[in-house]
Amino acid sequence: MPETDPVFAAFCAEGLWPGLGRALTAALPEAGIAAPEDVTAEKLATLPKVGRIRAGRLLSSWIGAAHVYEVARIVVPAGLRARVAARAVDAFGDDAARRLRDDPWRLLELPDVR
Repeated sequence: MPETDPVFAAFCAEGLWPGLGRALTAALPEAGIAAPEDVTAEKLATLPKVGRIRAGRLLSSWIGAAHVYEVARIVVPAGLRARVAARAVDAFGDDAARRLRDDPWRLLELPDVR
């Protein structure tokens, strides 16, 4: 099995991928999904109880959550939980990743971020 990207693992574990529950999160490595570039409808369809239609929905929800994932790529290496990414997108909008790359101190505007 491939080594799982820590940001990807944190993103999935925090429930930030809509439609992907705990059981499917745990099954991702066995399906060969360990990083964002591994996410395909074909690989998702190999997950337990996921057929072609549900795999398509999961892929769509992954694509829809890309802006949150981009923020997670900033906050997780900084030692923050991935769920901060969702709060940052709520606070700063869909271009939160760009805003935070321009001014990372904006994270301090979020509640419970020190």
